[in-house]
Amino acid sequence: MRTILFISFLFFAFTGKAATQDSLTNQIFNLAYNMEYEQAEKLLGENKNNIDSFYFAVLEIDMSYWKNVTGTDKPNYGAFEITLDKHTLEQAQTFNQKGIQLIQLSYQLRYELKRFKLFSAISSHKKTKVIFNELKNNPQMQTIDNPDLFELYNSMFLYFSNYIKPFGGKSKDVNCKLAIATMENLAKSEKLMTRTLSAYFLGRTYLKYENTPELGIVHFKTLSKIYPGNTKFPELLTECEEKVN
Repeated sequence: MRTILFISFLFFAFTGKAATQDSLTNQIFNLAYNMEYEQAEKLLGENKNNIDSFYFAVLEIDMSYWKNVTGTDKPNYGAFEITLDKHTLEQAQTFNQKGIQLIQLSYQLRYELKRFKLFSAISSHKKTKVIFNELKNNPQMQTIDNPDLFELYNSMFLYFSNYIKPFGGKSKDVNCKLAIATMENLAKSEKLMTRTLSAYFLGRTYLKYENTPELGIVHFKTLSKIYPGNTKFPELLTECEEKVN
């Protein structure tokens, strides 16, 4: 549990400049989730020097994950793996480099779970713990920004860290339910990015992991309205409805 909290904490420890970058990052985020990838990638590339290197890596990996893995019916796993490799550091030495490596591993874990590579996912989780142990006492860990997103990523890590446990018993179920309850609350956030990511992860979790597609319907309906250019959200909505009926 401490590892999960730390990872979430670290995600925001690197985003101290986020307040001054909100407009730019939100614009990139909106373009990506409306599937306007060319424009989003162009804007991200043009502003590489204006965005913190850690946050840049997060945006690039997340966009590649959506474009090549989860947001398409024709996945390009190779393209996403190239993005992951781009942000893999054999010898991460600085605080910032280790933070980027930690986030890279978190997306790798999601990718491996999606492709049912459970043994690889367990290995990725172990590597994440190594980075955690190297950074947990670093004096640069002082502040966090955006508590809503902090809670969201904390809940995501809590859920998937418990989901991959082969034998978790009652504690596994309790932790997964706690993570879902937190995400449900965050899906009502006033902040668009938090609301979007919470709704998306909830919808996918209900559909793919919890076997409760009826609970995913409301979230995919909302996302379809917010991002009219996104063709995947209506497809996921239909998938939920078909499983219910």
